[in-house]
Amino acid sequence: MAAKFELIPNPTFKLPVSIPCAGEADGSITFTFKHLATDELSDIQGDFSDRIEALMKEHEGQELSAAQIDKLQRPIMVGFLEAIASGWDLKQEFNAENLDTLLRYRPAAFVAITSAFRLELWAVRQKP
Repeated sequence: MAAKFELIPNPTFKLPVSIPCAGEADGSITFTFKHLATDELSDIQGDFSDRIEALMKEHEGQELSAAQIDKLQRPIMVGFLEAIASGWDLKQEFNAENLDTLLRYRPAAFVAITSAFRLELWAVRQKP
């Protein structure tokens, strides 16, 4: 029997996200994501894009390494993650400092997290 359909979903949902880990097996963090309406997500994504664009324009003409770009963009990425998620299943508290630590040590985590969130929110799943 199918679950009863609700027009307005629960405000959050949990989703395990595979985090790429260099030199070792990928890890997994179960995030508690905010179930955002499409217009809310559009606003958050637009703000993120605008902030990244402004930051890169500010440093236009400078030869920056990937590590330097990552360091400059990381606070914006942390803010984006705080806008779409409200928790995780790690023993460390879900906060800006620990998100920054995650992104510093696991640089592929941002794309993994945001991609998993987007795919789940839009229910883009492969049929078994």
